[in-house]
Amino acid sequence: MEYKALKVYMDVESRSSIEKKKDIEEHESAAEYHERAAKHHRKALQHNNGRIFGSLLAVLGIGGLIFAAVIFIHLSGCQRYTNALVIYGAMGLIFFASGINMRREALEE
Repeated sequence: MEYKALKVYMDVESRSSIEKKKDIEEHESAAEYHERAAKHHRKALQHNNGRIFGSLLAVLGIGGLIFAAVIFIHLSGCQRYTNALVIYGAMGLIFFASGINMRREALEE
């Protein structure tokens, strides 16, 4: 009778260790899954942030270029306005090019 009880105890102990291994493997695979999902989520957020910020830069660049065009049409000749024309035109062009490039890179990812 003691032998039978010992055998049942060993079977229970061995089954629990196997179940523990399966539980550990399941938890590891679940942890890996959640880690991959979190990494994908972060990448998607960065992708959206790049698109939004790129659009904002492009719109600001267009605004700067339009403002430079208005200065060029209405206020030609004065040195002060020529400096403003160059500054707003250059900044608008830089912002516009940066915004378009950022959107392009975000869409390629």
